[in-house]
Formats: sequence, structure tokens, C-alpha cells
Amino acid sequence: MPDFFAGAPLMASDLQAMSDAIELLSVDFVSYSTTWAASAGTPSIGNGTLTARQRTVGSLVHVEITLVAGSTTNVGTAGAYWLFTVPYAAAGQAQGTVAILDSGVNEWAGVARISGGTSHIELFKTQSGGRLVNNSPMASLFASGDSMGVSIWYRRTV
Repeated sequence: MPDFFAGAPLMASDLQAMSDAIELLSVDFVSYSTTWAASAGTPSIGNGTLTARQRTVGSLVHVEITLVAGSTTNVGTAGAYWLFTVPYAAAGQAQGTVAILDSGVNEWAGVARISGGTSHIELFKTQSGGRLVNNSPMASLFASGDSMGVSIWYRRTV
């Protein structure tokens, strides 16, 4: 979405972006299959759940991913960072949110980022920066019932 401020002229492209965003909010989500990968090792969902859904209007895409750990979920190699695929390659960089819940213990927030030309989301810490890697909070976090949610809006390549 473009930035708007008092006195700024509205361009036709601004109006189209606003129209696309309004239309997107009225479009239902559709499930898609995401792949959970890592920079090292291979995480696996086991008896947990990994769901992904998206909605698209024109080139604007909204993706939501939810991971709930089960007793046999394997978070992969310590020190590795996670990647989740999206349904379309991104036209440019975009940021979203990630929320991690250590059930009954703690919560963490972070940034979900997709880079232009890629079809995957990377997760970043909000406090100290850098990728959110599989050590703190992930390695101690993902016990059965713990969860993570990602939400991101981006423009896809056309």
C-alpha cells in the first residue's frame, strides 16, 4: 500500500492499490501446501499440524501459516533457521508478523520476511535482530501443544 498524507495528490496507481486491498479483504482464504524447511537439517511435523492458507487479488497476496507441535514434531538442527514456502514468488521485499507461543509459559514476537524473487518466508527476531534460529526460543519451546503463527501481505510477480 502506498503512504498517504494530508495534501498529497492521489495517483491512479494509489487508487488501484486501495481498491485491490479492499477487494482482497472480501476474498475467502484458500488452503495451500507449504513446505517447512531449514537452513540445516530437516524439520518434520510428525503428529503436529502445519496449515497454510492464502487469498489473492490481482498481484496482492495474503498468507497465513500455523504450526502446532505434536509429541513427535522434530524442529530440526540446533542453530538452523526455518523457511516456509508461499504460493507465489514475491515481486519485492515484504514484512509480516510471527507469533510464537510456549503454551502456558511465554510468548515471543518476530518479523516474517519475504525477499523479492523468492517463494519462501524467513523468520527474524524483533529485539536483537538476526534470523530466528532453532535454539532460543525454538529448541526449548516446541513441545507438544506449542504453536507459531505467521501472517504476511506481499505483491507477487506477474
